[in-house]
Amino acid sequence: MTWRILTGDCIEQMKTLADQSVQTCVTSPPYFGLRDYGTAEWDGGDAECGHTIVKPDHDAKASFAGRVTRGERSACIKCGATRIDQQIGIEPTPDEFVAAVVDVFREVRRVLRDDGTVWLNLGDSYNARQKGSDEGWDKSRLSNPAAVQKAQAASLRPRPPVAGSKPKDLIGIPWLVAFALRAGFATCCGCETEMRADLWPIRNGHRICIDCALAGRREAKVIPTETGWYVRQDIIWHKPNPMPESVEDRCTKAHEYIFLLSKSRRYFYDAEAIKEPANFPDGPGNMDRSKYADAYTAGDERHRTKAGLAEIGALEKRNKRSVWTVSTKPFSGAHFATFPPDLIEPCVLAGSAEGDTVLDPFAGSGTTGMVALRHNRSFIGCELSPEYAELARNRIRDDAPLMNHSTEAVA
Repeated sequence: MTWRILTGDCIEQMKTLADQSVQTCVTSPPYFGLRDYGTAEWDGGDAECGHTIVKPDHDAKASFAGRVTRGERSACIKCGATRIDQQIGIEPTPDEFVAAVVDVFREVRRVLRDDGTVWLNLGDSYNARQKGSDEGWDKSRLSNPAAVQKAQAASLRPRPPVAGSKPKDLIGIPWLVAFALRAGFATCCGCETEMRADLWPIRNGHRICIDCALAGRREAKVIPTETGWYVRQDIIWHKPNPMPESVEDRCTKAHEYIFLLSKSRRYFYDAEAIKEPANFPDGPGNMDRSKYADAYTAGDERHRTKAGLAEIGALEKRNKRSVWTVSTKPFSGAHFATFPPDLIEPCVLAGSAEGDTVLDPFAGSGTTGMVALRHNRSFIGCELSPEYAELARNRIRDDAPLMNHSTEAVA
């Protein structure tokens, strides 16, 4: 087994990986509009300038097409320096955020085996105008998680209202991303423009290119060029200890989504590895165990199921349900959005076998890597922030000291 954390933009880092070299991907991209992880760099201008930025107009047409240029660029109005930031989550609109996530998973699709799966954790956002400043946050506060959280939230710059949503509306980010990933891509036969398949307009039951049709071109037909992901299931992550909220006109949010995506119709999924203890009701009036479909008595037809006959011992366990109750767990390091290991474990166990490789393109504090190595899987993580990349490496080394000798070269 080997493990490595690749530092830099995840798309560029994944380009160094071989086709179909990963069995499963378990990840959680930064949430839309939640926090700034301080990965911006300034290019040109005066190094001593305090930098005051003005955001350029975003390309709404390109973002709608799902083909925006990743990475935020803003100019300092005092010295002319360009602020460059490749992180995801600070896009001005949901469409641009969705396009950025889809862009990442096109590369994930290339490195994933044909029978591979993706376990994608996403949280939602509300249509609320950000009140942040342009001051950023001090990386020297990395040892103080509370200070980091406050500074990250403050460093988000104002974003425009979400088109098509009223103030206070829940945007529905997880499902917007899931449907976009499901759509795939299609290309116009005439102008050879490519964009997400679901964004091409439909006429007479067929998707067409309006620009080519209006120009009188004969070839306005649109053909699929890239199959979308199979959205196999939405899993609810139920948090018994959610973040407190001071809201009085709705419930406190206590869940997030995990989407199970597959590259093909048939894929590797180890249901046995994540079965949970069966919970049978006791007491008068309840059915006895023998009537449940997971058991049979030899020669007794009433216990035959559509899938065949199961051993009586299977009564002790049942297929894992789609609501996972997992408490969030604090981490003394700097990374605020830390996966609970118990949430990652069933994804790794069901999505891979021992010796397989697990990928996390948004490695963060390295929890996916820790869980993968604990269960004898290899791990590849990508992390944009050098500080968090080193944090993840140290955390993995501390958790699996016997694996240190087999660590691959770190990029």
